[in-house]
Amino acid sequence: MTNGIERKIEMNKNLLKSKMILNNDNNKTLAEKLKITSGTFSSKLNNKNNFTLEEMNYIREHYKLSDREFIEIFIE
Repeated sequence: MTNGIERKIEMNKNLLKSKMILNNDNNKTLAEKLKITSGTFSSKLNNKNNFTLEEMNYIREHYKLSDREFIEIFIE
């Protein structure tokens, strides 16, 4: 938070989707692996809700993301 103004960080949906495709996943299969509904996954992918730290860590490990890839998807 800077000067009382909160900045929403939007995840890089396209980069995550490319990792999903490379690993033969789609919204439904990754949602199942994260133990959330497809609707919940979709809202997170579309920046309406945030992924939990546990979900982000699972994605990082599942797709063997480098530090840079993780930052590019979830932080930048």
